[in-house]
Amino acid sequence: MQNLDTYLWPKSVALIGASPEENNAKAGIRGRLTSVLLQHGYDGEIFLISRSNHEISGRKTYRSILEVPSDVDLAIIATPAQYVVDEVRNCATVGVKSILVVSSGFAESKEDGAAERQKAIERICRLNRINLAGPNCQGFVNTLNGLFATFAKPYDKPNYAIVPASGRSGRVAIISQSGGIGNGYFVHTRLKEMAASYILTTGNEAGVNLSELIEYVLDRGETSAILVLMEDIKDPQTFIRAADKALKMGVPIIVSKIGKSEAGQRAAESHTAALAGGYSGTQAVFRKYGIIEADDIGEMADIANGFCHFGNCLPAGNRVAILTGSGGGGGLMADAASGAGLVVPELDVETRRSLDRVIPDYGTSQNPVDATAQGLRLVRYSGLIERVMPSSEIDAVLFVASTRDTLTFELDAERLTEISAELQKPVLVWTYTVPFPHIQEMYGEVGLPLFTDLRNCTRTMREMADYHAFRTSYLSCPVEPSLPGCDKTSAASLLVGMSGALPEFQSRPILASYNICEAADLLVDSPESAAEAQASLDVPIALKVQSPSILHKSDAGALKLNIKGPGAAAKAYSDIVANAKKYDPDAKIAGVLVQPMMPDGVEMILGISRDETFGPMLMVGLGGIFVEILNDVAFAPVPLSRNEARRMLRRLKGFPLLSGARGTTHADLDALVEMMVRLAKLADDFRDHIAEIDLNPVIVHPMGEGVSVADAMLVVDGSFGMSKQDQHRTTHSAA
Repeated sequence: MQNLDTYLWPKSVALIGASPEENNAKAGIRGRLTSVLLQHGYDGEIFLISRSNHEISGRKTYRSILEVPSDVDLAIIATPAQYVVDEVRNCATVGVKSILVVSSGFAESKEDGAAERQKAIERICRLNRINLAGPNCQGFVNTLNGLFATFAKPYDKPNYAIVPASGRSGRVAIISQSGGIGNGYFVHTRLKEMAASYILTTGNEAGVNLSELIEYVLDRGETSAILVLMEDIKDPQTFIRAADKALKMGVPIIVSKIGKSEAGQRAAESHTAALAGGYSGTQAVFRKYGIIEADDIGEMADIANGFCHFGNCLPAGNRVAILTGSGGGGGLMADAASGAGLVVPELDVETRRSLDRVIPDYGTSQNPVDATAQGLRLVRYSGLIERVMPSSEIDAVLFVASTRDTLTFELDAERLTEISAELQKPVLVWTYTVPFPHIQEMYGEVGLPLFTDLRNCTRTMREMADYHAFRTSYLSCPVEPSLPGCDKTSAASLLVGMSGALPEFQSRPILASYNICEAADLLVDSPESAAEAQASLDVPIALKVQSPSILHKSDAGALKLNIKGPGAAAKAYSDIVANAKKYDPDAKIAGVLVQPMMPDGVEMILGISRDETFGPMLMVGLGGIFVEILNDVAFAPVPLSRNEARRMLRRLKGFPLLSGARGTTHADLDALVEMMVRLAKLADDFRDHIAEIDLNPVIVHPMGEGVSVADAMLVVDGSFGMSKQDQHRTTHSAA
């Protein structure tokens, strides 16, 4: 990533296409951009470039950036699209370091030449090492240095302070591929008395992209939470690095993702890839790094509000005290809290005794705490909070308030301000009445987040508790860079020359080099050798055809199970080969694999598929024939920690089958987790060469008895071990 200081923290700015005409139909956007740029106190140099105005707002203008007498860090281009390429070329000539193109008419347009214009400005900026932002965006706001490089209406002569005066909460950064929605986020957060550090819109992302901006904002360190609207992720490696950094720093990323539905799934050679949807990989990455998903703008702003106020004292668990002066309000909150997965425990004796001293006998102290209107006037909000906060039975407080009763709050504001500065547990306030206009501002000054949506309030508390638990787990159990018994050199030697779908007899040795399964079973090539194999094993056996053309052997009748005796083995061999040839007359058959039947257990599926954006994904789910019927699967990007593997298993609806539900035997979860971690390690080590892995079924035996792989298949891309010249020759021949 290039240094973005000259983009977001420039010492000098030139606006190309400046205009005084804010209300003109053609020049209105350029006029508003000029006005907004000049009105917010940016203390760097500003140069206005205009061919038709000698002066704008008392400032001298220049006809071209070529005439500007000083160096320019950032050039904002707002001219019609047909002039942008020449302006970018002029910027490169004078050494401009960053360029923001707000103009439309590029790759997003169907107009002839529009896509070529975007390629042209990309090429100029790349050759001259210029940061290119946009085109087709609404620009950005940096409230920290007063640079408002945008034409968005919320910043044009607003009748409110862009940054709330109280400063009692942390700041939120807003990063959006949509300009309109990004600035909509700002409006919602500002109405909740939240301060924004940055509002960044990215448009077509011809250069600077969303992932780079997330990482930059984190590195600057002025932000407590990040709101993101994304359509796609053009820089997945940077996104993953930024997501990991955010989680380690404790800065939550709250995302709304456009395009979750999938038009169709590609035809795949393995169950794993067929079950992987286009959104499943992105969702798996979000889960891996604790990224919070929401859809509604107000919901996202509310969640950010909770974190901005209490990011340094997140709830240690999901137990809440509910405080109210309205019994009905307390009941509504209790139901919503339970629905959100929060626990409303009865309070301890000491806490109840303290509350009972100030609550009328027609109230209650058990939880929800109904102080009644009389009790609330007696001890006020602060008195109730102080009495419940020390309780070891709770991790947080949900307060139910009426924002039409302003006197009680106003009399309590000074003490509440003192309390909020010292809180060790979060307090979220929900109002069941529509707030007076000044009430939200008063809550902001006190330092308590006010919610008007009950479900958003309880969801925010749950997200805060979950984030704290997730981050603690993430930091305590990182991915191990190396695993004992994983022989990458051996696996690499086995992969040389391999291509396409590998039958089980070729797949198993590769898996065995990572201690995922046994190396191999007996490969036989005649009825007689099948009979001999059964006699030597002297246990019931399974026989399977080995052909890269016949991957789903049961469909072809090329799989026989629980075969006993040499004669039965010989017949099974003959039937398998006959059925395979009938199923696919052109199939190349390498032989028939003979395996001892495996002990009973819970059937699972493990697999690897390659997500188009994020690369290899590990999948786990209920196995056997039910995987496609129930579709009970979980995905995670590789590599994988043991804690991540356990979380994946717990997400499965079928998890009770593994955990001893209703008197069933506990499965060997530790062995299954170890296999998942090793499979993820193999996929990560050969992420550019192993396209798919399918282990189905994997049989999880009772606790202490391990895990067995009953069937295995790898898909290899064929380039491993080739020189670059050979790879080029192969690609050229295929073309």
